[in-house]
Amino acid sequence: MSRNKFILSTVEDINEIFSIYESASKLQREKGQEAWKGFERSLVIKEIEEGRLWKIMADNQMAGVFSLNLHKENIWANHQPEFVFYIHRIAKRSGTKIKLLDEILPWAKNFASSKGLKYLRLDTFGNNKELVGHYMRSGFRLKEVIRTDNDHNLPLHYQNASLALLELEL
Repeated sequence: MSRNKFILSTVEDINEIFSIYESASKLQREKGQEAWKGFERSLVIKEIEEGRLWKIMADNQMAGVFSLNLHKENIWANHQPEFVFYIHRIAKRSGTKIKLLDEILPWAKNFASSKGLKYLRLDTFGNNKELVGHYMRSGFRLKEVIRTDNDHNLPLHYQNASLALLELEL
């Protein structure tokens, strides 16, 4: 059982959250992978205010962040939307030794099951074979890889991207 704590983020965490996102994006670029293009501050604040952005505390510091959502942008339009919980923007602090997915997955499964949901979904860049493989080894099934266009109705990080859509049945 994890000794790390899952706590809802607050607006006071915003600078630290963005620091973690920037660090994760830098690591993606250093590995030669497609990287997040940045996130709208208003989007992250809205998630915080709606109680959907979580932080993982380890050794009294924010080790990572992720968000949860019952609804998803139209990138999942071809898939059944009922009884689904989406995990977004998993990012960890540079130098953190914990394996975020190993921490998040048992917690998210329990959280989703307590709400009567039957699936967890997440997406990542489709060309990040290492991360797609990691998610699949963790029990997710690749539903499809899609290519988005410059749809301004999508958040910036979903525009003009190859995205692997993954699902885990609970």
